[in-house]
Amino acid sequence: MDTVYNIQGAKHDLEEEQRWVDDEKEYLHAIVNLPSWDTTYGPTYSAEPSSWRLVKKTGAEKEEVVFTIQGVIEGKELPPVFEDLKIARNKAFFLHQSLMLSGLGTTTFEESLSALTKIWTVFGRQFPEGRLMPWQAGVSAFGGAGTLTLSNRYFTKKSEAGQMQGVPFPSNVDPKKILTKMLNPSLIHTAENNVQYVIRHSDLGRNFQYTPADPQHFRIGDIVEVQFSVVVYKMRTDYYVFKPMLYSIALLDAKWGNDLALCRASITPSPAPTQPLKRKIGYAVVTNATVCAQQGEPMDGIAEQGGGVEGEAERKRAKTAEDESKVSGGLAQMRLA
Repeated sequence: MDTVYNIQGAKHDLEEEQRWVDDEKEYLHAIVNLPSWDTTYGPTYSAEPSSWRLVKKTGAEKEEVVFTIQGVIEGKELPPVFEDLKIARNKAFFLHQSLMLSGLGTTTFEESLSALTKIWTVFGRQFPEGRLMPWQAGVSAFGGAGTLTLSNRYFTKKSEAGQMQGVPFPSNVDPKKILTKMLNPSLIHTAENNVQYVIRHSDLGRNFQYTPADPQHFRIGDIVEVQFSVVVYKMRTDYYVFKPMLYSIALLDAKWGNDLALCRASITPSPAPTQPLKRKIGYAVVTNATVCAQQGEPMDGIAEQGGGVEGEAERKRAKTAEDESKVSGGLAQMRLA
């Protein structure tokens, strides 16, 4: 459990956000409480890209369901990509951006997780029994409640894209073109691989406005609203994987994320001061004057007079040798005694 995060304060504000309902949004926790919800909503196969999606049946038309949920960011792996990802090109398909949400134990969030489990059960009947991989919520470090992890891959396989067209990576996702260079004849980046990042602004009347945001703006502890769909993909084997696909993140309240960052900074110990290391550098340089003096040949009078820098150095060395001789003689006498 993260002991520096104000769980109760953030939970109170999150519950306030969950009380406001937009009639044009599909709230995950509310769907499965509708009468005969499984006749209005159901899985269907989509060829672009090859997958199974949850759709809403309105007459002859089918519309993919995009859910809305509010929570607190507990973990994230978001762009921008600044460094080489050190991954083989044949593994690039698995690269993704992801977000882990905690509901801090709020009723709405826990009901949403239960609803997602029921939807997983409905999808399971589209495949032979046991072929849909299990799905379950995670456990939060913010108090032990449930978490929801959402993700979206950077690439789509061309063999599964159908008529979908490639689009450039947004500059705030791939500023150094690292992802762009990983594109190859078997992979494309489509509009569905993009995640929208926004910040919500509002006045006292809650007339919301949204402005674009950079992915790095989001922090652990922020209260956000996320939109996502439910998708099932076929794996290389005859098994299938159920995943919530991330489409957008809206920052609702940065207060608790800022407070968490300040608390963590205040308890992080400063590195202990270090003493500079002592070192001996250099060589005993023999000058021409010293050589001449040793040979008894004067050089501009310096050696004869014993003056200058070299002469002073010679006197110091002689004095040091004399002192060492006295010390050595004294120690010898002490040992003999």
